Amino acid sequence: MKPPAATDTSALDITLIGVIALAIAMGIGRFALTPLMPIMLRDNTITLTTGIEWAIANYAGYFLGAVSALRFSNCPLRALTTGAVGVTVTTFFIAAAPPAFPFLGTLLRGTSGIFSAWALIGATAWCLPALARAGSHAGGRIYTGVGIGIFVTGLVTWLGGHQSAKVLWTQLAGISAAGTIYILRSTRALSSKREVIEHPIEPSQLSKAGPKIGLLVSYAFFGFGYIIPATFLPTMAKSLSANTFIFGLVWPIFGLAAALAVGLATLKQPKRPPRKMWASSQAAMALATLLPLIKQSIVTISLAALLVGAAFMIATMAGLQLARAVEPHRPNRIVAQMTSAFALGQISGPLSIHWVEGFPLLGWDAMQSVSILATTLLAISTIWLWAGAGQ
Repeated sequence: MKPPAATDTSALDITLIGVIALAIAMGIGRFALTPLMPIMLRDNTITLTTGIEWAIANYAGYFLGAVSALRFSNCPLRALTTGAVGVTVTTFFIAAAPPAFPFLGTLLRGTSGIFSAWALIGATAWCLPALARAGSHAGGRIYTGVGIGIFVTGLVTWLGGHQSAKVLWTQLAGISAAGTIYILRSTRALSSKREVIEHPIEPSQLSKAGPKIGLLVSYAFFGFGYIIPATFLPTMAKSLSANTFIFGLVWPIFGLAAALAVGLATLKQPKRPPRKMWASSQAAMALATLLPLIKQSIVTISLAALLVGAAFMIATMAGLQLARAVEPHRPNRIVAQMTSAFALGQISGPLSIHWVEGFPLLGWDAMQSVSILATTLLAISTIWLWAGAGQ
């Protein structure tokens, strides 16, 4: 027999809210710049240096958002809705921002990163318990939203690559607005059912168990390892082919792989421990960072996009589920800590390229050197996660 909440709110409603929130937060708020950067470079809207500054600002904002998300400890739904609205507003402003003021774009992408982190943490902390109370054991399906968002963003920029980046930013802002309106209307319809929407935790219920440092370090390595291909694969592809139709296909491949992988993983999840799923994903990402070093071609870059796309959301899903198992009564805290570790890792990726630049190691350029480091860190965390899978 399902809990009483199941009669008030269907699992499908909650799942759709989570999927759309994550599609907006991650597909647009976090990763829209990746497929748009080659087009903005083509349009001379930004320079490569400015694009990297925009990316770093977004990563820094994501970290600040993860740290500040604790303010929503007893109201995760507010984090979810505020994050979706914030991503929509900042994306509209990016579309309207004059190219003569690139610093404004940096500020807006940083702010968008804050809102993205709030939406991710809010969706994880609200949707998963709400789905459990509704009798659903497939909460991981909300993470297909990330892949769907990336796929839609990639599809818009791929099919519309002949248009200006400004037009594409406007289209993405419109898509984000439509999704946000759906979220606000759906959650408003639930406003009379407070036992479903919010479920504050009493202090006496809080677990004193702290997160394992190994989980945090592995999640930081995950952030460092995936960000290199996730940021630069489309730009790498553009260096091999100037045809928008060819290099623009890399990002939709990434997003589609992410959505399908999470969907398949949720079917097998009861049979496979999250830790093993995470370890397998880290191994796939290690291979993805290694492939372009072996040979740079459209085929190897597309394969790397497929591997990273399939692996990174499974790692996200499994990592956050393990985190919630550590502190089941206080999910916001541990999810915020994991997200902060991830954000620090991904900030370190582009910064490492800047630090290594000008200091070639064994004849490798900065991108190659950092990719080798990413492969090594991902391999180390894979071994540690797999070794502890029986715990």
